[in-house]
Amino acid sequence: FEPIKSSSRLIIFGSGHIGSALAKLAAQFGFEILVVDPRNKPESIEANYLQEEYTLAVEKIDFKKTDFIAVMTPSHQSDFNTIYTLINKDYQYLGLLGSKKKVKNASEFLMEKGISKEQIKKIHMPIGLNFNAQEPNEIALSIMAQIIDIKNS
Repeated sequence: FEPIKSSSRLIIFGSGHIGSALAKLAAQFGFEILVVDPRNKPESIEANYLQEEYTLAVEKIDFKKTDFIAVMTPSHQSDFNTIYTLINKDYQYLGLLGSKKKVKNASEFLMEKGISKEQIKKIHMPIGLNFNAQEPNEIALSIMAQIIDIKNS
């Protein structure tokens, strides 16, 4: 007999428009989904939801080397703090949503916190494939394409 391959888990930090779109799209690809956000669960999210402050939630989640993590909280500082608390956890993929300027600022923040350039380079910043995505569903598609590419490599 063949072992049953468990589905991959996508953990999304942030339940905004892009996080909601990503959760919906990832479900179509069979991912187990956990959305983390201190705000009330949006009606549009049909996934496991942990209503907790982002960095506190990191300590409550049992991360696995097969996890995919997308960070897209409502503020740059909470993104940076969340990435910092995640950097030494187990995961297959860690990505941060943001502009080139935000990525530069995140890298500087992490270096100031003592994170090596090698560790920072392992973070997918900005998250997703670069194909000029602009709308939340398009951005979610670019992220999902990158995740699937890494998952199947």
